[in-house]
Amino acid sequence: MTDALPPDGAVLDADELAARWADARRPEQVAARLDGAGTPWCVVAGWALKDHTDFDGVLPLLSRTRREALGGWLTRVHPGHPWLAGLAGR
Repeated sequence: MTDALPPDGAVLDADELAARWADARRPEQVAARLDGAGTPWCVVAGWALKDHTDFDGVLPLLSRTRREALGGWLTRVHPGHPWLAGLAGR
């Protein structure tokens, strides 16, 4: 595994990984923190909205305006995205 690492890379053991992620925000915490932001937002790095389980956790926290905006963006950029069904059902 270390052959594929960059020169400054490191292999972390399970305890180090757990410690680094101990203070990570859950998707619903990110949505609550960014709710009311004056500009559209999307977390593109990390894991905040990485899969359908996370999406299901955040969806009830999104305002109608934000759900409609996300649906519009996904429709334009990624037609057929699985999240569109959840957005349409609200």
